[in-house]
Amino acid sequence: MVSSVAALLLLIVTLASAPSVHGANGWALGSSPFLAGTGYEVLNLFIVPAGARVRLPIAWTCYDRSGKRLPESEAPVFFNPQGVYRISDERNQLVVVGCDVTAYIQSRHDSSSDAGYPYQYYTDCVSYCRRAEVVRDGRCAGVGCCRVDIPPNLTDNSVGVDDDDMESTAVRRLIYDFNPCSYGFLVERGSYKFRAADLKMDRKQTMPVWLDWAISSLYACKSQHSSCVDAVNGPGYTCNCSQGYEGHAYIVGGGTAFILMLNEKRKVQVLFERNGGPLLASINNIKIYTKQELTHITRNFSTVIGKGSVGEVYKGTTNNNQTVAVKAISVVKESRKKKSANEVIIQSRISHRNTFRLLGCCLEVDVPMLVYDFAPKGSPYYGLHGTKDITKTSLSLATRLDIEVDSTEALSYVHSSTNQKILHGDVKSGSILLDENFMPKVSDFGTTRLLSIEKKHTILVIGNINYIDPVYMKTGRLDEKSDVYSFGVVLLELITRKKPRYDGNKSLIINFIKSYASEDKAREMFDEEIASPENIEFLQKVGSIAVMCLKEDMDDRPTMKQVAEHLQLVRREWKQRQGRHGDQIVDVISMESPPVSLTIDASGAESPGYSPLLK
Repeated sequence: MVSSVAALLLLIVTLASAPSVHGANGWALGSSPFLAGTGYEVLNLFIVPAGARVRLPIAWTCYDRSGKRLPESEAPVFFNPQGVYRISDERNQLVVVGCDVTAYIQSRHDSSSDAGYPYQYYTDCVSYCRRAEVVRDGRCAGVGCCRVDIPPNLTDNSVGVDDDDMESTAVRRLIYDFNPCSYGFLVERGSYKFRAADLKMDRKQTMPVWLDWAISSLYACKSQHSSCVDAVNGPGYTCNCSQGYEGHAYIVGGGTAFILMLNEKRKVQVLFERNGGPLLASINNIKIYTKQELTHITRNFSTVIGKGSVGEVYKGTTNNNQTVAVKAISVVKESRKKKSANEVIIQSRISHRNTFRLLGCCLEVDVPMLVYDFAPKGSPYYGLHGTKDITKTSLSLATRLDIEVDSTEALSYVHSSTNQKILHGDVKSGSILLDENFMPKVSDFGTTRLLSIEKKHTILVIGNINYIDPVYMKTGRLDEKSDVYSFGVVLLELITRKKPRYDGNKSLIINFIKSYASEDKAREMFDEEIASPENIEFLQKVGSIAVMCLKEDMDDRPTMKQVAEHLQLVRREWKQRQGRHGDQIVDVISMESPPVSLTIDASGAESPGYSPLLK
């Protein structure tokens, strides 16, 4: 016989395919579940507390250039034929977006009312502005955007907009170019951040909304260790386990002795503290995720975007539709545990537009799982060398110069601009990731603290052998000039499109330095795609900087700041030569350090993409 709660869930949720369910206290549903009889997607279903997260449409009203109102949508929602759901007043708000709008939510139709209004509940919000310049991203206080709390006991509803008068029509004509429509919607608290661009919002957009649910008939508390309690929002009741028990109050035998749950919670707490939780919880720019949240974000870790010897990187989408990369380690060693914890701590101290941003982490596992920004273009390794599955990408000299300059600026920053000097320790073309505009983001700071903050000498050599400073290999001495050496190899890759070991087992470093004594031989090594006559001079200058970075004696190498300055000069001169310098970003050249001499003494397999996150 089907239990009452099972029958209830069959009534309220329809699954397009089998869901992935994770625990009675928070079910993360997978693969397109919907509320029964509706097209409203269910994001989560919770037993304790009784609730569900769904996606509901937004309402909109648009106008033509004369200020005349066009056909509109009040986004009516009907999801409560069984009297199960109410919109949570505690977890949601009404948000109105527009520059001349009074919008209101209307709920619980009452045709018998003598007051002249057809609904029992109305809650409104006013937003006004006459110029686009006064609207500010992140501000929702009545100028372009407003938000207001809603009353309890709301169910089926729609969003209305006040009628227009002559003054309003005049304003609509004034603001038409930057705000042709007004919008209103219910949304989960904290999940929506207003942007000025939302004055032209996608009308097909949906918003996450929390629903409370309760039982209005039958007696569903089947566990012998359970009791019913009044619903928190409207009529009805829900079931809770008795004091000292946790588990499923709606099935026979569903209450589990609290001591079992307590042991699991203690284990999670131990992992949290060991992985640096108390420290990280105080850092504002790092979000602490639960394992269940990451399971939901990655759709049960279903999309792999990078593989390495110690784990995988998964693509995911957060509740606010941000695409992220989630790094999960499967090979558990003590050194790996320490490295992952260090990576979180180190990256929490780094804030630069050209470093790969760590968004958050999960500490409830043996090795912390890390959540990063998503870099859709992968690493320069992809574009330069390709793989058996991916063809090489066309990369202009302009793009390569930007990658070179921006990457050195990031490395110079971590060497000198943070509170405590940070060395990277594993610089390579694979540890640079590219966003949708090919802007580079230096990543893979996992070995950094182990090698640089704790000590300058180590007997443990970590990194790719083709990029490692030979001084570090011989002596264990790690210095900022070690990063400079490694980046010199990256510079050669970018101008030659050759791997550090190419054509079998040829050394890019040795062959380039030898050929550099002869201008003709040097030209033969440059990538044909960018080795046009007008570019040769600039490729030679980049090659000169690379050779200086690769000096055997650390003291003869420039600092990363000096490398950045010289590359900025090369890029600036190249842009001026192209006749496009007038509309380009001006490079800021620091004069604190004198430029290094670039006089040259002529005698003197990496997995691409997100795999650097797993090294």
